[in-house]
Amino acid sequence: MASARHKTWKTFPLWEHQKHAVQTISDYIEAESDGSALIRMPTGTGKTGVIATVARCLPNIQNVLLLTPWAALRKQLERDLCNRFWSRIGVDPEPWPADFKLVFPSTIRKSVDESEGKTIFIGTIAALQATLAGWEDDYHALRKKIDLVIVDEGHREPAPKWAQAVRGLGKATVLLTATPYRNDHKMFSVDAGHIYSYSHRKAVEDRFIREVKFNEEKFSSPDSFVKELLRFYNGPFRKKKPNAVIDHRVIIRCETDVEVNEIAAALKEKRQTAIAIHERFTDEEEDYTQEVPDTDKEDATFWVHQNKLIEGIDDPRFSLVAIYGPFGNARSLVQQVGRVLRNPTRAAGQTAWVFCSVGGTQQPFWEGYRKYEENFEQNPVRLEVRQQFFTMLEQQPEYEYFDGSYRKRFDYAAADLHLGFKYPLATNVVRVQRSFDIKEFLAAIKQEWHEADLEILKLEHPDADSWVHVYISFGNSPLLKDEAFVGYKIGITVTHREGNLLYFWDSDGNRSEYLDANAEPISPIRLQRLFAGSASRLSQVSLMSMELGRTGIRRRTIHARSISETAPGLADHMNYCSTAAGQVGPTADELHRRYVGFTRGRVSDLSTPSADFQTYLNWIQQVTKDLNDTQDGEVELFERFADFVPAPDDPVPRNILFDLDEAYELYRTKVTDAKETPQKLSTDDLCLEVETADPGVVVWMVNGKSYRIKISYEPDRKRYLLECPKLERAYERIEGKGQNLIGYLNREQSFRIVPITPNIIYSHGRFYAPKLRLGASQGRNRLDLLQIVEGVDALGDLHHEKFPALGDETGWDAGSVFHLIDSLGQGTEMNKLMRGFDTLVCDDAGKNEVADFIAADSTTGRVILIHAKAARETTLLSASAFAEVCSQAVKNLDILTPFSTIEPPNLSQWGGKWRTYWKEIPQVVDGRIRLGKGTANEVWQKIRSIIRDPTATREVWIVVGSTFSKDKFREAANKSKQRPEIIQILYYLQSTWGSVASIGARLRVFCSP
Repeated sequence: MASARHKTWKTFPLWEHQKHAVQTISDYIEAESDGSALIRMPTGTGKTGVIATVARCLPNIQNVLLLTPWAALRKQLERDLCNRFWSRIGVDPEPWPADFKLVFPSTIRKSVDESEGKTIFIGTIAALQATLAGWEDDYHALRKKIDLVIVDEGHREPAPKWAQAVRGLGKATVLLTATPYRNDHKMFSVDAGHIYSYSHRKAVEDRFIREVKFNEEKFSSPDSFVKELLRFYNGPFRKKKPNAVIDHRVIIRCETDVEVNEIAAALKEKRQTAIAIHERFTDEEEDYTQEVPDTDKEDATFWVHQNKLIEGIDDPRFSLVAIYGPFGNARSLVQQVGRVLRNPTRAAGQTAWVFCSVGGTQQPFWEGYRKYEENFEQNPVRLEVRQQFFTMLEQQPEYEYFDGSYRKRFDYAAADLHLGFKYPLATNVVRVQRSFDIKEFLAAIKQEWHEADLEILKLEHPDADSWVHVYISFGNSPLLKDEAFVGYKIGITVTHREGNLLYFWDSDGNRSEYLDANAEPISPIRLQRLFAGSASRLSQVSLMSMELGRTGIRRRTIHARSISETAPGLADHMNYCSTAAGQVGPTADELHRRYVGFTRGRVSDLSTPSADFQTYLNWIQQVTKDLNDTQDGEVELFERFADFVPAPDDPVPRNILFDLDEAYELYRTKVTDAKETPQKLSTDDLCLEVETADPGVVVWMVNGKSYRIKISYEPDRKRYLLECPKLERAYERIEGKGQNLIGYLNREQSFRIVPITPNIIYSHGRFYAPKLRLGASQGRNRLDLLQIVEGVDALGDLHHEKFPALGDETGWDAGSVFHLIDSLGQGTEMNKLMRGFDTLVCDDAGKNEVADFIAADSTTGRVILIHAKAARETTLLSASAFAEVCSQAVKNLDILTPFSTIEPPNLSQWGGKWRTYWKEIPQVVDGRIRLGKGTANEVWQKIRSIIRDPTATREVWIVVGSTFSKDKFREAANKSKQRPEIIQILYYLQSTWGSVASIGARLRVFCSP
């Protein structure tokens, strides 16, 4: 009997490489190593036999947990270990009895309690992780029960939480991998002394697997692909096919479900038997299925898929892989080719074929894998990139001279490691619920950082509310095209909680997906408090426009010493503030420079480049105090701009504009042809209209190709979600790992959406509404035009602008505005402003005048252009009169700019008399230069020297007689419904104010009270 002939696994009819693998595992178990054992065997070389032998036949191993990444492999492994493998090798497993139990989170405790004698538990890694997360007691019951963990398909890079669940068992662990890759050592701390590798080269030589050959053809569409494939399949392939297989089958790999459908349809048109497999199919149509069918029950020749057949198919009849949708990485290609390598009869001269595009990346991927294999074969215990870091650190001298100082070598194991870093005063602040689980968040950070290839060296907990992750990041030099040169960098992540506020800062700018999903942005209104303070002043704001038209200005940045002192723009209410910076503090002696990004809750104080950890925490606590301080009320400057508002009842999108400033530098087209050159992301920057026939869908042209993007709104997260699988696969990050383009846009919310609800816009995670506020009820930084209007009692009685002139030619009649100006406002409120004038020139001369008067005060450094207006009628709110004088005020503003080369057109007349006619009667004033000495040119040079002085004050005055009343204007502007002429005056004044402010000058309007 078989049992009599085989008293130990060493007498089993195993192949030599299988025996070496089992012996490696046996030695590993006896050594009681703290690390894991690693067995590397190509697909088709008997990995299942190694698992069956180890699980059932090694002494001193009672209970085994066998883990696989695929649920479909669970039953298959049970059949193999129970009887199928033993039947193949002709061995009766009766002397090594075992009970088999499938592992599910909800039934694992029952399986553990019912197990008697030797038991092999079989489940997925995901099931184990779910057990740890939701049934922790059951997880620990399993942990106590088992002696050994075997992880099948170890070439699949596990998520960190999976690896944590495996490591948490604290048992000897064996990893079996069919495909080599960089991260073999990433999660499980492989013991370099317990690695066995059966190389691809040796497996081919021993005829366990087929040799691989490529056939490249040109094709550009599903039809041309199928035509060339059938030509190859029915011609060269049939002559070269593996002769040990009669019924050959073909795996066709596509990049999208649409391509799967198109290729399958094209094959059926050619009367070929084909089955299409994709998770988006419904199983309702014949030969279209969601799950991989049983290869013994399905007789189709062509099996078309996207990802379903990359693993889990072990039928040697598959001998040709045809690639229509190319793989973007070598690892996936190697796994796919592994499906056609099996040579179970060990026949000689067997070939597996790969059919793909001419000049693509698929064959270079395979050749790179073979070279990697050869290198690993020569040095299977070589250090991986994470281990290289520690070796490099040990080789560094204990002391080095850098940056002007002798520095001790970095010690990642030091106590209070966080105290050795410099911290810029910068953070992102979000709002969290009281139920926010900080432990769960820290676990998520660990997982996300691992997935981003960030190796966490240490997590420190300096106080009850602070956590610091210290990690290393690594990557290839971005300058290298085909070669590798690894670089390392130390990074830190700081998390601090203050009540319902969570502060998060990462030195490399990494963001947490968990935090994005489980925290809320801070309200912009609350962030505005960070600029409160009696001495604070904003010097820079970045504005995003709600006007998304083709000709609209969509973004602008304003710089000024104090933006509060500048004129509000006419369209400010159509912009919202995305960032702001300025000097902040209670007094002028305590000012420091602060920056706030309103879209992401970014806060930084720029006056202090870096600080120690305690100073950093003190700063965060001060930020918290500022955010919670409501005593100063709203910061008035922000009242100029659009309001932050709640989500509308109907957020269905009508238009979308993508904000791609950062994405342009992050993403490029993914190419599969080695002759093609990747192109940076490029698109016409236009606001796109959502289709009316298909609500929520927009067509976006990117790099010359169109993509249909589905836009939906998530009420729970109060954000929009974009979907477009085709676009996800079309672009890749230029450097490092990260989300695809659609994932990036969703995470950053880097778009502006106009919903069908009127007067609302969505941008970067928030809704805004325009705020048009006119009239005197507003503060000085809002659209309050009365802050530039000053009442002068005498002006209400002046019904003439400049007539008549006095008969003795010494000036103008006392009932005119010209006389008020000429007398320097004698007897009025204006005299205080004008008494310092030492130059006054009447430039009035019709169309060519710069202003009615040009005044200068050389002592204080002031130049003023003065425009006068009056009317005999008693209309106190004349829109036509204001239109005229405002037009005059902005017509020649260029002469007030410091670098202007313009001279007053009437300069040649300044040395003479002022002359005109009134009622056909000559009007004369003897001398245009009313104050000041010298020739016309000398007077002008004096005025121009003041204009060119950067410290000078430049002003424009509009002096209005009985045409306008401040009180009447206030009363009319504050009405809920304003007359058309009032709105006209508002816009005339605002436009003039903006124009004057644009050259750095100040506008003042003097009128009747």
